[in-house]
Amino acid sequence: MKSMKLIKQRPFWALVVASAIVAATAWAADEKPFAQGVRLYVAGHSFHQGIAPELLENLATVAGISNQVLVGKLFVGGSSVSQVWERSAREGNLRAALQAGQVDVLTLSPHRLLPDPGIDKFVDLGLAGNPRLRVTIQQSWLPFDDTTGHGRDPDPQGKLPIDWDAMTGAKLLAIHELYYRELDQQVRAVNERCGKPVAFLVPTGRAVIALREKVHLGQAPGIKTQAALFRDRMGHPGPALTLLNAYCHFAVIYRRSPVGLAALASPPEIARVVDAELNRLLQQIAWETVIAEPLSGVRGTPVSAHPGS
Repeated sequence: MKSMKLIKQRPFWALVVASAIVAATAWAADEKPFAQGVRLYVAGHSFHQGIAPELLENLATVAGISNQVLVGKLFVGGSSVSQVWERSAREGNLRAALQAGQVDVLTLSPHRLLPDPGIDKFVDLGLAGNPRLRVTIQQSWLPFDDTTGHGRDPDPQGKLPIDWDAMTGAKLLAIHELYYRELDQQVRAVNERCGKPVAFLVPTGRAVIALREKVHLGQAPGIKTQAALFRDRMGHPGPALTLLNAYCHFAVIYRRSPVGLAALASPPEIARVVDAELNRLLQQIAWETVIAEPLSGVRGTPVSAHPGS
C-alpha cells in the first residue's frame, strides 16, 4: 500500500519511531501472541473511554479470539488513576474483582500529573489476586494542544476555538516530550519494583501524532483536517481516533497485529467515517507505533517492511 511506504520514507515517521525507542527493557520470555480471550477490566478517563470495552470485544471476535470476558468498566471524566482508585472504593466491582483474581488485563489511563500513585495501588492489589495480571497504561494526547505541555485550556472562558491544524508532527512531539518521558519513567519504575513486566505502555498518543502528521501531509483518506479527528475543543476523540486507540490496545493486550482485520460495521458512527482504506491506515499506524515502543512488550515486523505494502 503506497500510503504506508510514504510513512516509511518520511523523516517524520523515523522521528516518531526514534523518539519511542529508549534504553532496552528486559521482558519476560513469554511474548507470544494470545489466541484466547482475556478477562478484561477497563477503567480510566474520557480520552480512554473511547476505546469502548464493547469495541475491544468486537475486535477480538473479528480476529477469531474466543472466550473474551468483560469483567467490568469504570470511567471517571478528567480523572487521574488515583481518582479512579478512590472512586473504585465506593462504586463498581473493580477492587473486588482484582482481589479475587478475576482480572487478567486491567487498562488504566493516567492524567498529565505524574507520577500517579494510583497506578502502583492497582498493580499491587491486582498482583495479590492474580500474579499474572497485566496492567496497560494508556499514553494519551494533551487536551487543547496546549503548547506549555500541561494540557490546560489556553482560554478558560472556552470561547476561542483550538487551531488543531496549526500543528505539525514535530511540534506535537515537542510539546508532549515531558509528559511521555515522565510516563515512561513511572512504567519502568513499576516493573523494576515488581521485578517483572507488569505494566505495559499503550502508545496511543504517538499514534495520534503520526495520524495527525498524515492528515497534515494530505495522506489520510477521507480526513481533510486535523480538527475533524476531534469531537470538541478539549480533544475528545472522534470515530477515527477512537478506532486507532482501540487498535493500539488490541495490539498490546493480545500481542497481535490488527492489520487485516475487517472494518467494523459497528458502532455506526465509526462505520460512517472509517472506510476500508482509512481502516487499514489506522491499523498500520497502530501496529508500527506499538512495536516501536519498548514498554509495550510487543515485538513484530513493521508492515511497511512487508513486500507489497
